[in-house]
Amino acid sequence: MFVLMKGEIVPGDYARLLEFAVNNNVNLAQGKFILASPGGDVSEGLKIGQLLKSLYATVAVGPATGQCASACFIIFASAVRRLATGGMVGIHRPYVYPDRLRSLSPSAAESLETGALLDAEKYLHELRVPTSLVEEMFEQASTEVHWLTERELALQLGQRPPWYEEFLIARCGLDKSAETRFYANRSSIQDNMGLQATANCEQNLTRAEALKNFDCSVKQQLHGGPQCK
Repeated sequence: MFVLMKGEIVPGDYARLLEFAVNNNVNLAQGKFILASPGGDVSEGLKIGQLLKSLYATVAVGPATGQCASACFIIFASAVRRLATGGMVGIHRPYVYPDRLRSLSPSAAESLETGALLDAEKYLHELRVPTSLVEEMFEQASTEVHWLTERELALQLGQRPPWYEEFLIARCGLDKSAETRFYANRSSIQDNMGLQATANCEQNLTRAEALKNFDCSVKQQLHGGPQCK
């Protein structure tokens, strides 16, 4: 089952996502998400991205539902499995939602906006998003978008974070060449069996931690529990 996350990212969306999951008995641990958002509040995007990272989530972006840009890219980059085609994922300078700035003085607005952008930049570097893409992102005005090509998605960002790919190679015997043949529709029955075994191994290795992190996030956000570690 996929959870569709569509529309502008606004303050409170992180809590609304957890409330939706609890109220509809949707277990987001190891979840699969479809992203279709033009972006929005960078701080909210960071919170949702960090949640999906802790859940070892899969995200997908495609023409059937819409593009993903700006703060949505932060969420996309946070996942351990990222599926998209060229021209569907865009980057530009993220921003603080305008409603959060309207009652502030110029100096307070500067502090809030600068702090949020610094947090976003630091987080993207922690995710090992290539410096070239991070610099491109912060050079583009919030009214401009650089849409990532198929090559940039595959060779610069990658389908998985580097650490996670090496983890799957070491623990689950991930065969990158078999995976490449699969996506090119040239895989054999043996390739498919190996990839399914890798997927089962991956799920078994991350399930317990994802469930623990999901439970902790719900308790912390909705019930005032301690900060998740």
